[in-house]
Amino acid sequence: MADVVTLFASVALARRVELSACSMLRASAAASDGFFIDVGRGGTAVFRGVGSPSTKVMGLGFDEALDVSALERVEQVWDAHGAEVVIELCTLARAGVAETICARGYLLAGFEDVLLAPLDADRRAPELPASTSITHVGADDLETWVQVSADGFLHADNEGVAHHETFSREILERALRSSISQHYLAWRDGEPAAAASMRIVDGVAWLNGSATLPAHRRRGLQTALVQHRLALARDEGADIATMTTSPGSRSKHNAERRGFALAYSRAVLRRPHRASRA
Repeated sequence: MADVVTLFASVALARRVELSACSMLRASAAASDGFFIDVGRGGTAVFRGVGSPSTKVMGLGFDEALDVSALERVEQVWDAHGAEVVIELCTLARAGVAETICARGYLLAGFEDVLLAPLDADRRAPELPASTSITHVGADDLETWVQVSADGFLHADNEGVAHHETFSREILERALRSSISQHYLAWRDGEPAAAASMRIVDGVAWLNGSATLPAHRRRGLQTALVQHRLALARDEGADIATMTTSPGSRSKHNAERRGFALAYSRAVLRRPHRASRA
């Protein structure tokens, strides 16, 4: 078996990936009814509605110390909208950033793992399981993709650490319908069975939105979707692919089997909504 090539998770690489995520968040806000606020150099706070999975702050602590005044402005705006502030902080951010954030009343809610894989010439199209096909999602089957994605996400596999976020179906479906990624469906025996998405930003291919209906799990569908997207990403010029998973999850296990390796984690820090004072 050939050796698996992994990427050294340097601060420079983490910065590139995290700022790519910030660019993706800003684009998603611009394409919807959301908005974003710059938090110092590199950091971004995106608002896409109370409780939305895309309402978050990312990219803090790479190019400079935390801009407390900028973060305070975000807190004021979020409070005015009745929303809690969620910060996803890379473990390779500058020393002292986490301490400053926690001193402002943020609490640790959990962790996310960020896995990376280099994209090279060996990324081939997938060998699909029997009676399986993968299609690119267009306008005609967008709603099918939304329902498969929502059903799969809301019926989690419950392996590893429980996810730190919970969403209502209404909020989840609204976020899915406004996604600006490319979407894919895996079909098994003629039925939609699994869903996934991908967006390429600054040469980084973000593989996200993975969900499989319970009746179709353990059939190799997500493996096929991962391979399909990796081959597409390589052909479109990306040099790195990334996935975000919960620690110890089956998604993480499947990613590692496909050549991904843990690069770093993110601490998820939450500050509850505080009522505005007259």
